[in-house]
Amino acid sequence: MIAKLFKKLDRIFDGTVSIFAALSGVVLVFAMLLINADVIMRYFIKKPIAWSVEISGYALVWLTFLGTAWVLRKDGHVKMDMVIKRLKPRGQAMLNSIISTVIAIACAIALWYSLKSVIELLQAHYYTPTALELPLGIVAIIIPAGFMMLIIQSIKNIQRNWKRWRNLKS
Repeated sequence: MIAKLFKKLDRIFDGTVSIFAALSGVVLVFAMLLINADVIMRYFIKKPIAWSVEISGYALVWLTFLGTAWVLRKDGHVKMDMVIKRLKPRGQAMLNSIISTVIAIACAIALWYSLKSVIELLQAHYYTPTALELPLGIVAIIIPAGFMMLIIQSIKNIQRNWKRWRNLKS
């Protein structure tokens, strides 16, 4: 029964990661179109979009944290291939487990501090000192959410590599 629950939660998580990745792509396209529109407005009509730079900056943060867990799931992050490829498959699995553990710990620390900062921003009702005056806590909420997704994906990677390590012969 518990195994069934974990499988269901695993599918929900994987679906959420895929949705976040798709949203990341949508945000990227939106930012690209916004910047192009701003350039056209600025140079041809002489009326730039006042909030385009601000929104583009937020879009970069959002697309980054929406897509990182998907990239980690696809094993697309930068890594030391020269070192890993020299190891036997069992050593590769062990090293990848260790690396995933370090990633999970680092992300847990970053989650703690980013969540603390977001809570402080929301409690202080801090707004951006810009044309849009957006609540900065709402803008920054994606940061701890992204770190949480990275932690979960790292734990899944640890399990996958650990199982691979156990199944391989020396």
